[in-house]
Amino acid sequence: FVQVLMVVGGGRVVVIGGGIAGVTVASALSSAGHLDVILLEASDRLGGRIRSGNLRTPSWNASASIFPDELGATWIHGRKGNPLYELATRTHLIQRTDPPQKWTLPEIVSSSNQSISSAIVGDVFIAFYEWMDIASTESSLTSNAKQFSSVGEFLDAQFELECAELHLNETEKKLRESIFERCKRLECSICGCDSLEQLKLSEFFEYDQLDDQHTRLPMPFKAIVDFIAEPIPHENIFLNTLVSKIEMISDETSSSVVVSARSETDEESEFHADYVVSTVSLGVLKERAASLFHPPLPQYKMNAIKAQGFGVVDKILVYFNDTLPESLPKSCIYLSSAAESRHKWLLDYAPFVSKRDNHTVEMWISGEAARESELQSIPQLTETVQLYLNLAWKSYLASDSQCPKLSAIERSMWQSNPLTRGSYSFNAVGSCGEDFEKLAEPILCPISQRPCILFAGEATHRAFYSTTTGAHLSGEREAKRILRDLGKREP
Repeated sequence: FVQVLMVVGGGRVVVIGGGIAGVTVASALSSAGHLDVILLEASDRLGGRIRSGNLRTPSWNASASIFPDELGATWIHGRKGNPLYELATRTHLIQRTDPPQKWTLPEIVSSSNQSISSAIVGDVFIAFYEWMDIASTESSLTSNAKQFSSVGEFLDAQFELECAELHLNETEKKLRESIFERCKRLECSICGCDSLEQLKLSEFFEYDQLDDQHTRLPMPFKAIVDFIAEPIPHENIFLNTLVSKIEMISDETSSSVVVSARSETDEESEFHADYVVSTVSLGVLKERAASLFHPPLPQYKMNAIKAQGFGVVDKILVYFNDTLPESLPKSCIYLSSAAESRHKWLLDYAPFVSKRDNHTVEMWISGEAARESELQSIPQLTETVQLYLNLAWKSYLASDSQCPKLSAIERSMWQSNPLTRGSYSFNAVGSCGEDFEKLAEPILCPISQRPCILFAGEATHRAFYSTTTGAHLSGEREAKRILRDLGKREP
């Protein structure tokens, strides 16, 4: 039995995906009036890749960080010209007087439990981010882009030049190289790639950092999603509804789109609409686009989906019942030796450990190590993380003190999640900025040549890909496209 639901009214719209892009589309169109808008979300909540942790206990709150535990999107990237920042201040989620997040230099501990000189660490980090600034500046790429295809290749060349200029001996170079490699891995967890060799150099400048002032909300990030979603009638939001097919049906006079979906009780439904907006992740499109759309998507769009980069960045939240010692650094990285290989996947990666407050530690992990972490059971992951913290923190504790024992662990699994298949997009070697725009192009109805199937999400924004800002702006873009087509006012 298939339940057929006609979305009726001045315009019939089905939005697929309840992340910030989908919620933005549905909210804007619901606010416009004379439109019937249905929002289909496959999971049991709105937010998509915005997801807060939920293991914090009341006993920890007295000394808790002012920032919530986030397993997904964490920051509003940039303030000036950022509509999400303006929305957050207008709704008093944050105050304009709240300072932006400041990044502090991590302490780095060697495998011999010696803290590496902050002067050396600082030298490498400062040089690394000076090179990253060059890589992200259009005017500096004229010659570099001809020599190097990737950001990683460019950085490696700069490092070799600097080592030669400093006349380092073998030991000194090896130490700086180990720090340099951790800088690259840290940047991978920002850009979303497995390796900076995957990141295209010639168009790296297209990513817009705005004023580079990043803001973390003092409440769960989902508060922004909840605020945006307010205009959507509750009865028009279908959770636990997985879309299986998006089919355009045309005859000699008209066209419509039929969305086939299945609920958590295995009830099948069909939603008939004039417009369908797909906001599913690029990771899901890579996996399912060939079978999801009928007729198949144009080849240019399939090529763009294949070419664009889509990686995985996971977070591990570590909780402690006992108060963490004040002697522990706010942030640190441990450099393991080759002999320490029992938990090689994490030790070799050497994640950035951030002490959030006196009961919580946050670890960022990306690429192959992130995928490996998702294969670990919670007991296995707990054992490995505890070992890493023991090694990283040993030199900061008194000789007769034991490393604090973690009491709970929570982790994201964006790659394993069939509704995301990764975290966010990047401009990959082999792709180009135009691929973001090609993915954003709507599919037109063959008779009327009006947009019937539209696309939104962070991977459809050429300047703000990988961010909630890009997702939000893409949702606004597609809502305006539909309203223009209907001849109605913009949201």
